[in-house]
Amino acid sequence: MGGPASRLTLSRPPPPALDPPRDEGAATLTRYDRYALGAQVQAFGVFALILAMVWWINGAVALVDTLLRDGQNVGTFLEFSALSLPGVVRIAVPLAAVAAALYVANRQRADSEVVAAHAAGASSLRLARPVLLLGLVAGLLLALVVHLLLPLARERLDVRTAQVAEGATARLLTPGAFVEPADGVTFYVREITPASELLDVLLSDARDPERRALFTARRALLLPAEEGRGAQLLMFDGLSQVLRGGRLYTTRFEDFLYDLALFSSGGEAAPPGPRDLTTAALVRRDDLGARRWDEVARRTAESLTAVAGALLGFSAMMQGAFNRGGTWRQVVLGVFLVIAMKLLEGAATSAIGRDGTGWPLHFVSPLAGAALAAFLLWNADRARRPRRRWMVPA
Repeated sequence: MGGPASRLTLSRPPPPALDPPRDEGAATLTRYDRYALGAQVQAFGVFALILAMVWWINGAVALVDTLLRDGQNVGTFLEFSALSLPGVVRIAVPLAAVAAALYVANRQRADSEVVAAHAAGASSLRLARPVLLLGLVAGLLLALVVHLLLPLARERLDVRTAQVAEGATARLLTPGAFVEPADGVTFYVREITPASELLDVLLSDARDPERRALFTARRALLLPAEEGRGAQLLMFDGLSQVLRGGRLYTTRFEDFLYDLALFSSGGEAAPPGPRDLTTAALVRRDDLGARRWDEVARRTAESLTAVAGALLGFSAMMQGAFNRGGTWRQVVLGVFLVIAMKLLEGAATSAIGRDGTGWPLHFVSPLAGAALAAFLLWNADRARRPRRRWMVPA
């Protein structure tokens, strides 16, 4: 009580530890995982968008030419473009995963982030965990596309293509007008009776400059498309004139059948094959035999290839020490390894055959890519270990 209050020193004990002590190195690597995964997902989204736009525009140009030639409207173009998107995503996703892994790893090496992580005790295999997560995200997205969305889009596209072809054939039935359903093809009918019989028909086919054909007939019938064939024109009591090699060949006929699908942009929708069925519907088709398992294995292996490709790109970037000349050697190595994996995939597909009995070969490519990526990561850590020097006695 005698001393001034300002001289009193009160010491408080430290607060009790509510949480167990954490490993700072593990916490740092966890933050690094979140940071690296965020950067890779962002780069993956950008690359996927760019690649998808390039492929979509390339296909849309040809689609516009085909649909405008058939006289279709903008709504049909938008529908066909939307149905082509799953196929575009199927191509863009694995390429974007590889590009994102290469880009982020290259930037991390340039900013010495990889060196800092190695100094903190992290191995190259440990640093590959965000890349593995990115590959799994890309693989799951690709699996959704190839197992479900792409078969549904193909089935709908076949139906709409057949409908567009029927519409193009129906436009031939314009009495008293010369119609050009395709380049070099002209069709004319004078009259259509109530019984749908065509009177005084003319059909000119000049698509091949070496062979020009002209068909005239007094009567004709338009046979609608059926399963296995497109629409056909059955002409009666007519004349066929073919100019070929500077000579004119004329033939009178009582009846003549002309396939209108030869100049139509589409045809009757073919029966769905294994690639047009979803995986759920495919496994229930016992009549397809081993072909169904071949298609299921191909789709599954395609999803796994996205994971293996991302790991291959990252593992290639981990090779070699820091070099002021840049990492172009590692980038070239990563691209080369991914191309080699795709070539192996093509060779395995060719070895399977049409019967599909060798369907397990589909998994050779992604498994080989994953094994090679693991070896490269192990080799990168082995190269960083200090080598023992043996002392030689004098």
